[in-house]
Amino acid sequence: MNYSRRNFLMMSLFLTATASSSQTLAQSDEARQIELRKKWDQLPQDKKDLIQKRWAEFKNLPPEEKQKIRDAMGQFQKRSPEERAKIRKAVQRWKGLDPAQKEKLRERFKKVRSMSPEQRTKARERIQKIRNLSPEQRERLRERIRLRRTN
Repeated sequence: MNYSRRNFLMMSLFLTATASSSQTLAQSDEARQIELRKKWDQLPQDKKDLIQKRWAEFKNLPPEEKQKIRDAMGQFQKRSPEERAKIRKAVQRWKGLDPAQKEKLRERFKKVRSMSPEQRTKARERIQKIRNLSPEQRERLRERIRLRRTN
């Protein structure tokens, strides 16, 4: 199978996010290309299609956006396996939200970003207190909030 430069770059982009960078860097370029080609061949076609779609989107981004993505990928690789699993789980939850839920969360994120550091600290403390409540206590709190909103 003839591999074009584009396919190799897509494979590199994908495997940069998933492969262990220390293993890959230790190998020669030729050995790395062979390994990447094998991994690419093992991917199901739907995954290959998705990677090609994302690569096309990536290619058309402005340089500063591309750099942000590269930086985020680098930061992701530096995280512990537990942190990466937590991030993957959050991404899956996000994917499962409908557009209205996503918009509601975006608004919340904007609100949090506009808060001062002190306000964010207080909000985190309130959230932690709520998380520490028993399920019954949380339900009573929800009910009080509903009553306040209707009055």
